[in-house]
Amino acid sequence: MHIHEIDWQRSFTGQILKAVDGELRAVAERCSDGLDLREEQEELAGIAFIALQRYVSSADASLRRVFLTLPAKDHELRRQDCRSVADVPVVEGIWAAANHWKHHDEWPDWKPVGARKPTIEVLTRLGVSHGTEFPCLELIRSLTGLGPGAVCALLDAASDWRATVFNRLRSLESP
Repeated sequence: MHIHEIDWQRSFTGQILKAVDGELRAVAERCSDGLDLREEQEELAGIAFIALQRYVSSADASLRRVFLTLPAKDHELRRQDCRSVADVPVVEGIWAAANHWKHHDEWPDWKPVGARKPTIEVLTRLGVSHGTEFPCLELIRSLTGLGPGAVCALLDAASDWRATVFNRLRSLESP
């Protein structure tokens, strides 16, 4: 076994997501106004997607350290060996959600052009549009079928993707 096959980031990412889940519950208990509740939960969900994107990025880097001739570009690798929702691999949905949360304030409109094109296309397939008031919360629901406190389920999906890609590529190396 190659050292980069060990899923070093899962534990730490899981701790971050458990903290976010705890805060999502705490916000629900302390907010009496529904709009304030959703706004705070949206921010927390965005932070969770950033942590998940970092996990996926780390998994991609580990795959490339083990399989030095891996031809797929990052986005191609994220589309392989992963459970899908609305024809969108969950890992690709995670990636798009994080990119949207980080960059949407910089976008002058919702036109799928330039660097934002793949993100908008994925979000649209997952039911998020320019008019979606709380896109990160909607994406958690779309990707898991559950509510805001399901961010750890997204880590499970990303971790399963990582393991499946490693196993598939390992099997291709065997005689």
